[in-house]
Amino acid sequence: MMKTFTSIIFLMGLFLNSYAQTALTNKNHAIKTGDSHHFYLAEKANQGPAGPNQIWDFSNLKKNGELTSVMLNPTETAGGAQIPEANAAIKENDVVFFFKVSDDEVLDYGFASCGNVYKYQKPLVKMKFPFQYGSVQQGEFQGINVNNPEITLNGTYKIEVDGYGKLVLPGNVTANNTIRLKSTRTEVSGTSKSSLVTYRWYTANVRYPLLTIIKSDNDNSSVPVLAAYYAGSFQKDANVEESSIVNSSLNLSIYPVPFSTELTIDYALYNPGYVKIELLDNSGKTLQTIVDGNADEGQYKKTISGVEHTLAQGVYFVKVVMDGKVTIRKVVKI
Repeated sequence: MMKTFTSIIFLMGLFLNSYAQTALTNKNHAIKTGDSHHFYLAEKANQGPAGPNQIWDFSNLKKNGELTSVMLNPTETAGGAQIPEANAAIKENDVVFFFKVSDDEVLDYGFASCGNVYKYQKPLVKMKFPFQYGSVQQGEFQGINVNNPEITLNGTYKIEVDGYGKLVLPGNVTANNTIRLKSTRTEVSGTSKSSLVTYRWYTANVRYPLLTIIKSDNDNSSVPVLAAYYAGSFQKDANVEESSIVNSSLNLSIYPVPFSTELTIDYALYNPGYVKIELLDNSGKTLQTIVDGNADEGQYKKTISGVEHTLAQGVYFVKVVMDGKVTIRKVVKI
């Protein structure tokens, strides 16, 4: 009897482990100032089904634009001084979104657009940590236009992880262990309501969304508004692709991004081996070889200084080759 019981427990453990899913965590998914994340804007699309073990196939999305999210300190942005609670901001084109990041959550405190600053005195929860399939967080939000306090924002929000499975993006880029975060924001004005529903797909190895789909829900209609995806992104008309492949022998950190005067490359080697690090221009041409040779296991740092005298503003790439694996990261000089 004991042997049978032990066998059942063992099999249950195998079953549970085989279906372990990605969870949103502060370590892997909280906003980090100095980061940037490059998206392709795409044709409008429906989000697909919810639930477990999904295969979300968006391989046929057609690119029709580009967007880079830049993560900044609020003090570096227009409007940041009016939202002192925020400690992180995301700038997308001419709009800045303000957040307060803590160990267990990310709160949405408002946004600035066209010279106006909107502040939530009662903020929305953008993320909760840890957050996994079946998790739900909901509440109310209240805000004002700081420039014209008579303009108010009121409503409800709900975030939930409504599915997990495999995500397929253009170029046959596949993430096998993704979760989908569904965010619903409903604004109330008198007796009318309007909702903006955002779906974001996350995986453990990429901090920001792999795919975002936004829909507008009003009364009985649901209309796709925007789709944007990230998967081995490359700058338009460039011959370089930014890789999200994880090299188990290498831990790489490049900062600040965007940069102006100095670019620092931190990397830890878990195993000794040959390492080559190059700085490439937008066409893939090597501008500088930073490292080229064998190295022992350990922590290393390289700094490219004085780049303001040699590099124009624009997009560049850092290429790292180790153990036959290539990792490419996009950096932006401002």
